[in-house]
Formats: sequence, C-alpha cells, structure tokens
Amino acid sequence: MRFFDMTKLKKKTNLHHIQYKQLFNYTHFRLLDQIFAGKIRILHWFSMNCHLGDKEKWKKSKTFTCIPQGISQWLDQHSIDQWRYYLHIARSKYVLSPPGNGMDCYRTWEALYIGSIPTVMNTSINSIFQQLPVLIINNYEDLTFRLLKDFYNTTIYQKYDHRRLYIRYWQNQINSFRNSSQPIRIHYTSLKD
Repeated sequence: MRFFDMTKLKKKTNLHHIQYKQLFNYTHFRLLDQIFAGKIRILHWFSMNCHLGDKEKWKKSKTFTCIPQGISQWLDQHSIDQWRYYLHIARSKYVLSPPGNGMDCYRTWEALYIGSIPTVMNTSINSIFQQLPVLIINNYEDLTFRLLKDFYNTTIYQKYDHRRLYIRYWQNQINSFRNSSQPIRIHYTSLKD
C-alpha cells in the first residue's frame, strides 16, 4: 500500500512511503498540486506532526512543523492555511492520528468533525471513541488496503452518536460523577515502550 508520509516511521512496516529525498523532485510537486486542487483523492492523510518517536528529539528538530503553519521540509516552503488543511482532511477517507503529548490528539477530533475517519493506536482510552467512526489498530503493520476498504464500507452504513464531539456531552459525563456516590478512579499509563 502506498501513502503520503509527512513523517519518518521509526518502525519497519510493510507500507511504502515517499521518502524526504523524493519530495524535492519536480514530478512530486506536480502531484502535490493535483492533490491540492482535489483532482486526486488521498486514501490516508498523514499530518506533518505525526511524529512516532522521541518527543524531545522532535521538539528540537526544525524539520517538523505543524500544519497549517507550514511544511518546512518541502523545498519551496509551501504553506497552507487552515481552510486548505481542513480541505485535505475532508478529501481523505482516513486521517492517521498517533498520540500527541498525551494518549489523545486533536487530530482525531478534527477528523471526526470534518467527516474523515481517524486511525488511532489501541490505548486504555479507547472507550471515548465508542459509537464514533474511529479505526483502532494495534500497530502500523495492521494498516492494509483491505482493512481500510472493509472498515470504510462497514462504517458508512452505521449510525453514530456525534454528541461525543461536543463539549456538552463531556461536561455531562463529568457532572454525572460529581452527583454520584461512585468513587472516581484515575489511571495513569506511560506512553513509553
């Protein structure tokens, strides 16, 4: 399976991606123009800040910047505004959303708001995605064209509880604990291997 990768995957995978060196040729820029114009639909969008490795190293790197601020590793320093960034998400069936600074990531919620399916890693907070169109995987090796196609074909016919996308739902969840005699349990998990 091929995908447009704006990051370097640390682990070996069966996924073929466009290397940074390939980003600097003219053909690739023409391809990007076609993607930006909506002539090519991306199966899976990988955002700039999908860093899967050491966070401290990522913070020091000038290679990575967050969309929509800019795409610094591209030769022409091509920047896209937030509206265009959202168009990319809307044109993609899936959005890869690895954990951010915690287990959750804003990318997941952006994808859901815009209508794409976020792909997240299996964590202890999976329950927050119940009744939402979210693909949960155990590792990146699980991403195959067949899995993406089958999940999409199943997902489009299901009904979802989109109330979870709004703050009122979560306020009610928190208040329900406040008004009950149930003890509140807090569970901490490390993101490190």
